[in-house]
Amino acid sequence: MSDAEEDNNIPNRFFRIPNPEDIFSKYDGEELRVRYRVSKEVAIQIRDMLGLAPLTHRNKAMDSITQLLICLRFFATGTFEQVMGNLVNVHKSTVCREVRVSKKFSAALHSNAR
Repeated sequence: MSDAEEDNNIPNRFFRIPNPEDIFSKYDGEELRVRYRVSKEVAIQIRDMLGLAPLTHRNKAMDSITQLLICLRFFATGTFEQVMGNLVNVHKSTVCREVRVSKKFSAALHSNAR
């Protein structure tokens, strides 16, 4: 069998990148407050104070309000990154990255406030 024929027998693998859920739009004000212990208005204020922005502008980038809500729920519940990822349809490494970035922003904001 030639090399060209062997290349045709290799199955193509397509990686499916899931769409992260838009938590902010999914829940109304009261349901968001119950689940995340923060109202929509306060979530927007915190996001603006921290200056969160998407890490990338590529396809399916996570918006800043979703980053914040993931971080808040992670800190509030102490749950595993895998569980948080399952809740918002992202990989656990994405949760880890978002929590780390949000933590750096909040630490910088706290040190500037002193």
